[in-house]
Amino acid sequence: MNRTEKSFIFNSELCIQCNACETACRNWKAAESGLQYRTVKNIWHGVYPEVKSETVTSSCMHCTEPACIPVCPTEALYKRESDGLVLLESEKCIGCRACLKACNYKAPVFRGRMMHKCDMCANEDFPSPCVTTCPTGALRIELLIIEEKKAEEKKILSLINLTD
Repeated sequence: MNRTEKSFIFNSELCIQCNACETACRNWKAAESGLQYRTVKNIWHGVYPEVKSETVTSSCMHCTEPACIPVCPTEALYKRESDGLVLLESEKCIGCRACLKACNYKAPVFRGRMMHKCDMCANEDFPSPCVTTCPTGALRIELLIIEEKKAEEKKILSLINLTD
């Protein structure tokens, strides 16, 4: 049997750039601190007359092979075996930013002396607000086999790299 892990799925063709996912996350998880775990970006690329606009929403991808975990000197980051989520033990974080430097998605957010990150609302008794507020279904969470999850990670990374 193929191992599965939870994954964000994003369909840029369905995204209408309403920022509902970004706003819902900010309001639910980080309203007091002003942190933003999910961002929506409009990306323009190409050369006239072949110019194209695309959208990407990104946060921690809870990667199949997270680059952030092995660089953390305090082992504050770990991957939960049951569902593949990359989680943080905040009391262990020393704010060294090694995880941010290692993350291809630039997902860790720093406030004060420590790192914060999306946990896919893992400890909540309801679906993730970022997903439930998306009016077009452009953002979903699904259980994917590892190969499918790696392909989704690669797709999001290629969109993010267009902004560089």
